[in-house]
Parts: sequence; C-alpha cells; structure tokens
Amino acid sequence: MAVVFYRLTKKFVDDARSIPQEAGDVLYYTLAIGHHTGIIDCFEERVRFSMERYEALTRALPAGDARFKLEGIFRFGEITVDKTHAPMLIAALRAALDAELDRFGAQGEATGVSALAADLGELLDALEEVRIEPHVYMVGRSLA
Repeated sequence: MAVVFYRLTKKFVDDARSIPQEAGDVLYYTLAIGHHTGIIDCFEERVRFSMERYEALTRALPAGDARFKLEGIFRFGEITVDKTHAPMLIAALRAALDAELDRFGAQGEATGVSALAADLGELLDALEEVRIEPHVYMVGRSLA
C-alpha cells in the first residue's frame, strides 16, 4: 500500500464537440473563477510514500488541524490540499522537520538525514508549489 499526492498540472475545457458560444462563455468564465463546470483537471504524480512512511510522517506532526487534515487519507482514502490548507500544513511540517533534524543530530549521526526528515522535506516542497501558485492543488490518495 502507498500514499500518492498528485499535483494539478493543467486545466482545460472539454471542447471536442461543438459548444454554442453562450455555453462556451459560461464554461470559460467558470474556469477563470475556479469552478469546475465542464473543466477537466490533469494531474501528475508529485510525491509517493509507502503507507508505513506516511503513517510515520503524520505521527510526527503535533495534534491539531494539520495532522487531522493529512490523516484524512486514513479516514476517506483521499484528501484535497489547496491554497487554504498550504500555510497550516507547511507550518506543521516545518516544525516536525526541525524537531526531526534536532533529534537526528542529537543522536550523533553525522551523515545523511533520516527517512522521516526526507519525507517531510519532500512533502514540504510539494506544498510550497501549492502555496506559490494559487490555482494549483494536490490530491492525496491511498492506493492498494
């Protein structure tokens, strides 16, 4: 089992068939304001974790909204992460990453980073993309 986060790479209106001008105007307007009527979202895999590593990642977060959000994958099998979630998740992941790096360094290990620190960093990078580009979002899924 794995957890995969997919990143939105593009959106387009399905116009393979003839669309009356008035309907086309409505579809493009909904695209412009972020609604999904007639819109096709295209995703690419951005981050993949084994289920065990994702569980460790979520356990590294303090109890609160960020942890609850990421644990939604266990409850629902899927979550959406958009610009409204990014700041909260980034702050929690940075705190967990700092704590992991302190713990890792405190153990006297001079080389490399822990797998947890690497996972936290990878998810942080993906979330920064969501934070920077307001039209980008991610979908996280549990895969069998």
